[in-house]
Amino acid sequence: MIYLGIIIGVLLSVRHSIFLYGFCNNLKKLNQLKKRRFSIKKNRYIVLVPILKENASIIKGFIDHHLDALNKYDINIYFITTEKEGVGKNSTYNTTKLLLDELKSKSIHLIHSMSKHGFKGQQINFAIDSIKPDSDEIIGIYDIDSRPDLRVYKYLERELEEDCVYQQYSIYSNKLKSRSFYSKLGAHYQTIWSIFFEAGFSIRQKEKKKLKYLVGHGLFIQMATLEKLDFFESSAIAEDLLLGYKCSISNIKFQPIPYFDYSEFANNYQTFYLQSGRWFAGEFELFKKIKGYRWLKTKRALTLMIWPLEPIINIFLLIISFFDPFVFFLFLINLSLLIVLSFMTNKEIGFYKDHGLQNTLLIILFPLWTFLRGLGAINYLTIKIFGREYHYYKTEK
Repeated sequence: MIYLGIIIGVLLSVRHSIFLYGFCNNLKKLNQLKKRRFSIKKNRYIVLVPILKENASIIKGFIDHHLDALNKYDINIYFITTEKEGVGKNSTYNTTKLLLDELKSKSIHLIHSMSKHGFKGQQINFAIDSIKPDSDEIIGIYDIDSRPDLRVYKYLERELEEDCVYQQYSIYSNKLKSRSFYSKLGAHYQTIWSIFFEAGFSIRQKEKKKLKYLVGHGLFIQMATLEKLDFFESSAIAEDLLLGYKCSISNIKFQPIPYFDYSEFANNYQTFYLQSGRWFAGEFELFKKIKGYRWLKTKRALTLMIWPLEPIINIFLLIISFFDPFVFFLFLINLSLLIVLSFMTNKEIGFYKDHGLQNTLLIILFPLWTFLRGLGAINYLTIKIFGREYHYYKTEK
C-alpha cells in the first residue's frame, strides 16, 4: 500500500505541475492573441439564448449587458423558450415577452419552441429553422447568466476561417460575493479547468487526434459549418459536448477567443453536487450516440473517469501519508502545487480581488475542492450500478 501511495503521489505531483504550467501558458497564449491584427470584415451575428424557468431580473441583466454591443455591431439576439414550460402567466415566455414589449428593440426577439421533448439542442435547432440564417452568418450561443467581454464581437469582425468553431472560455466570477464558501472554491477550480483544459483544446492544435468537447456558452460558429455538422443533437443532455466530438471527428478546428465569458457558478455545494452529476451523466451517455471510433471513445472515457476517482484517490493518499513520511512529503508537495495554482489564478485574473479577508483563506483551502468535485459523478455511477433511474437536474441560476 505504501508503494501504491508513492506512485499515486508522484503521478498527482506531475499532474498538478502540468496544470500549473498549462494554466499560465494558456493565459499567455490568449493574451498574445489580443495583439494580433486582422483585416476588418463586418459580420452578422445571430445570438441564441435558450431559456427555461428563468426570472425577469436575469433576462433583463443579459439584455442590459448587451445594449452597447447592439449599437455597435450587426447583432440580433433571440431568446428561445420551450413548450415544456408552456406560455402561462408565470412562464419564462410570458416574462420575456413583457420585457421585450416594454423595450421595443428591433434587435431582440423571442422564439417559442412548440416541442415538449428534447433539451437545449432542440431549442437551438428550432430557432435556427425558424430564422433561416444565411450561410455566412455567425451563430453565437450564450446561457442566460453569461456576461461576456463584449470585445468578442470586435475580435470576430474579420474573415473567419472555414470549417472552424470559435470558443470563449469562462471565468466563473459573477455574483461570487453572495455565494457560499464552497461555491467560491468550486468557481475557482472551474475557472482553472476552463483556462487549462478547455482552452487547451484550441491552443494545442497539433495534439494527436482525440475527442474534444465544446462549451455551449461563448460558442460562435458560421451557419455553413453548423450545417456540415448536422446541427445540434436534440435528444442529448450535453449537446455542446457532442458537437465538439463531431468537430473532432470531422477535422473542424477549434479557435480560441481571447476574451472571457463571465458566468455564474452554483449557489452552494448541494447545487453543484447535483449539477456536476448531470454534467458527468450527460457526457458519459454520449458515447452510444457516436458510431465507431472505439479507440477515441475509450481514451475520452478513461479521462472522464478521473472525475469520480479523484476524491477517492486523494482520500487514499491522505490516509497513507499518516503511515509513511515520504508519502506525507508527496502529499504536501501536491497541496503546495494546488495552493500555488490558486495563488497564480488570483494574481493573473484577480479572481478574489473583491473578497477581502476571505482571500487568503480561499487560496490556502483551495485543495479541499479536489476532495469534493467528484462526488456528483460518484452518485450517478452508484445509481446506475444499482439499476435505478437517474433524474437529471436543471441548473439553477
